[in-house]
Amino acid sequence: MSPEWPLLFKTYAMAFDPRRIFLGMCWSFMLALVLDICALHFVSLHLWEMENLEPLAKLWHGPSQVWIWHGIGLLLWIYLSWVFLGGAIHRSAAVELACTKRISMFHALQYSLQNYGRFCAGPLLLLSCFAFITGLLTFLGWAIEKIQHALGISLTLVFSLLFSAVGFLMLAILLTLFLGLSLMLSAIAMDRLDQYDAVSRSMTYFFHCFWRFAIYHLIAAVHAIFVIAVSSILFLASVWLTQWAMSLGCYENIFIFSKELFYFIFWIISGFCIAYYVSIKTTIYALLRQSLENAPISKYCVGSEENAATLTKQASEESHVVEKKD
Repeated sequence: MSPEWPLLFKTYAMAFDPRRIFLGMCWSFMLALVLDICALHFVSLHLWEMENLEPLAKLWHGPSQVWIWHGIGLLLWIYLSWVFLGGAIHRSAAVELACTKRISMFHALQYSLQNYGRFCAGPLLLLSCFAFITGLLTFLGWAIEKIQHALGISLTLVFSLLFSAVGFLMLAILLTLFLGLSLMLSAIAMDRLDQYDAVSRSMTYFFHCFWRFAIYHLIAAVHAIFVIAVSSILFLASVWLTQWAMSLGCYENIFIFSKELFYFIFWIISGFCIAYYVSIKTTIYALLRQSLENAPISKYCVGSEENAATLTKQASEESHVVEKKD
């Protein structure tokens, strides 16, 4: 493993940034809001559908198609909102990790908005490849069935073995999509790569350094469980002690754990979990990049104009020092 792998244990300090926690809270609030809206809409749609859409339900092969389209819309909303807010959190964590400085929430959101197309296009590129291969295999299955009827022989086993490599490619795409998604976002956030280079780098890091990738995630998972549990307990205990002390001055016990307070505490904890998750993923990307390119994390170019100017100034100062020595 990289000699800097203990850096994984310092990501909790990055996660405690109020700006990242706030962005995580914003995404969790948007998720909860759209889930509530969809739940109310599903109930009203179901009642209205049973009364007025009985003829159309037969054309749609049953009312289940309505739920499928609503589910696709819900997943699309979750994805688009996460790409924007998650991209901003990735950017903020990447700059702090590479330059040891923090940027404002406005600059993080501005960077995410400027590179929103890249953030969205990376995973969609993999999905497009998977859909194309699926469609191609579907057409081949249809053609093979026609050939089998014409020849009167079974070719299913033969063609299944011949196209097993294509199935392995589909498996690699799915693994990269679900396990390497944050690597793509981190690559764009840290190095300002386009979607093609981000996908290529995430696949390279995932398959070329798989065991290192797995060990880093195992360490991060164990550490995350401990950090989140301890942080949540301490936060809840501090809130309870505050309410207990304030209730001593009241004749009526007005300072109690209400449902709204519980939701607000859960909202803050969810924001911290999201910030911690992104910080861990960004750190793992930096460690994998360091192990393959043998470059210190502090030397990474994070794609910001300020950092590029700083590196140029350092390089010119080093050249002047060398000229003076000569």
